[in-house]
Amino acid sequence: MKSKTSWITTSILSTFLCSFALTPLSGNIGGRTLDKVNSPYIVTEDIFIPSGETVIIKGGVAVLFKSFTGLTVFGSLFVEGSSEEPVCFSSVNDANFNDSSASLPKAFDWNGIVIEKAAGEVKMRNFKLFYSVYGIKSKKRDIVLVNAEFRDNGQFNFTINDEIMMVEENISYSYNAGIEKEDTDSVKISEIERRDAPLSPGDRKLRTADIVTLLSGGGCSIVTGVFFGVAANYKNL
Repeated sequence: MKSKTSWITTSILSTFLCSFALTPLSGNIGGRTLDKVNSPYIVTEDIFIPSGETVIIKGGVAVLFKSFTGLTVFGSLFVEGSSEEPVCFSSVNDANFNDSSASLPKAFDWNGIVIEKAAGEVKMRNFKLFYSVYGIKSKKRDIVLVNAEFRDNGQFNFTINDEIMMVEENISYSYNAGIEKEDTDSVKISEIERRDAPLSPGDRKLRTADIVTLLSGGGCSIVTGVFFGVAANYKNL
């Protein structure tokens, strides 16, 4: 009877401890999918995604970084958070995800995320990034951020080729969201914006030639009418 009771106690304790387990991450994480079941993940040493490899981070995942660690992306990164279950990149001292933390989280607690110029596809949706040094430092422009939230990052929140992006803390921020063509949450160019967009030099030259041809073919009254009619249709000139 005693051994059975001991087994039950051990089983309950093991279940309890596993429910609060922290999954360690270090080095090459290429090819992995980080899911909510194994969250939070603790980055004990720098992690990176090598060229040609892909990492997917599912909604509800927390990735917590120890001091002087960060993520460098040479391959492809897809962060698939949702408005109900965002992905969070934060300090290992963030008690919202790490009950064993003995210190309060603060800016400069971890390095941040670096996206290299030769990186593959990078799309990050519905995520939060707190307490780092430089937030996201991207060396390429064709990345996508949708509904990002930054807070308490020491130097910057987000830079592109060392250019500081104007990001307000605790307010949803998106970058290049319009190129997410299949994303219903993305910002698409409206027909009005497309109609009023500046003409290319080639189109401008062709339309100018059309107007000159029309104006040179009639009398004064016809010229006046054509001029105003054509001008209305070619307001971008």
